[in-house]
Amino acid sequence: MQTPPAISFRNFDHSDAVEARILEKIAKLETFYDRIVGCSVVVEAPHRHHAKGKLYHVHIVITLP
Repeated sequence: MQTPPAISFRNFDHSDAVEARILEKIAKLETFYDRIVGCSVVVEAPHRHHAKGKLYHVHIVITLP
């Protein structure tokens, strides 16, 4: 990848474990297509009123040539 991935968190604190997992998944994508130019990931906690665990929205934008 030509530029480092941009990872941002919304509505909750930064987590090193989540960031490491995202970087692992990006590396796996690069094994399928090695011409990825850039990647942007936004992890968002929409609200905190779930009775069964936490749900998150993940938005991924991959830039290709």
